[in-house]
Amino acid sequence: MTDGVTAEPAKTRCIACREVIHPDARLCPHCRSPQSARRWQVLGSALKWVGGVTAVISLVFGMVRANELYSSWRERNDAVEELVRAVELQMQTRDYQGAWQLLAQARELKPGAGEARRLQITLAMAWLRDIRVSGDQSFTDIVDRLLPALYRGATSPRDIAAADVLAHIGWANYLKSREGDRQVEIDAYYERALALDAGNVYAHAHFGHWVLQPRNPRDYDEHDLDKAKRHFAAALGSGREREYVKELALIALAGSSAEGSAGEALRLANEFRKGNETLAALPTALLIDIYERIARSYRPERPVKEDPLVPLTAALPAGELLGTFRWLVGDMPPEFGKPEVLGSPENRFIIARLIESTGDKAGALARYRSLADDLGEKGNCLNFTYCKRSKLLIERLSAAEKVE
Repeated sequence: MTDGVTAEPAKTRCIACREVIHPDARLCPHCRSPQSARRWQVLGSALKWVGGVTAVISLVFGMVRANELYSSWRERNDAVEELVRAVELQMQTRDYQGAWQLLAQARELKPGAGEARRLQITLAMAWLRDIRVSGDQSFTDIVDRLLPALYRGATSPRDIAAADVLAHIGWANYLKSREGDRQVEIDAYYERALALDAGNVYAHAHFGHWVLQPRNPRDYDEHDLDKAKRHFAAALGSGREREYVKELALIALAGSSAEGSAGEALRLANEFRKGNETLAALPTALLIDIYERIARSYRPERPVKEDPLVPLTAALPAGELLGTFRWLVGDMPPEFGKPEVLGSPENRFIIARLIESTGDKAGALARYRSLADDLGEKGNCLNFTYCKRSKLLIERLSAAEKVE
């Protein structure tokens, strides 16, 4: 006590609710919180340790999970790369069906893989250019599988790439039209492709081929053959896919009934011959058939009103026609049923006709006589067609010699 006055105890505040309490109070009368600071410190420290340990454990598990995800991602990438390489090999061996199935697996593993998506579009175009069907399969069966990839490729921001795809969509629709689908658009896709890339090789080659097809109902502003020639010339001049363009152009021209198309086919073939180029088997067979039609047109039982060589010599001199024929027959694979040499009766007859057309009457007469002698028996031709035809031409040339 001081001066008879009792001192009041000092006040303090609750460490939890901050209300004023007695300094010796162990519990707050207001919130009932324990007032031992050490106890709170211990609790806080414990909670910090728990949080720290939890964070470390979470980090460890996160790293493990991240490593698992990375390993899985790397494995998928490696698998996709292997599948893409396998697809490229299968494309080289023309196993398009197998390649398409492998690409489907690659896209399942990694749907967003850009390389697989691009390769699928490339594969679809290659398959269409080299399409073959067997058994109950149809062109439409294959085309309908490929078109979704092509439509996706047609949205490419690169004009040349988009034009390539559009030209193949037109070709795909042409294949469907061969099986009776007359509602598909063909010209429009070629025109759109050329609007994007004026020199596009596929658009020009496919357009030229389509112009000469008998099922093409469209009337163009220029003669069909002139239009086809213009497109084929542009395709050959593009510098891309020359072998493909050569084959497509020759097949279209040799198989067309348009006036002058046979002569144009042989004119092109003569250019390739002079350039020491080679031709595929199918166009070679079709070109040889043009010459064979000449041989078949000469019949002993009735006179020939018009020399069938005239339309061909209008496109190419007789000497060039002769050189091209020898070149074609010499290169013709035997699996097409054609002779490997120039010694068959039919070929000997054609050569004699071409020699005659060059103006070498004596050379032609000698060849006709040799053919007739080899095929005949005691001066009679029996049933040998080309012996009879040769004798007919021998009589004509001999009569001309007497007049001269």
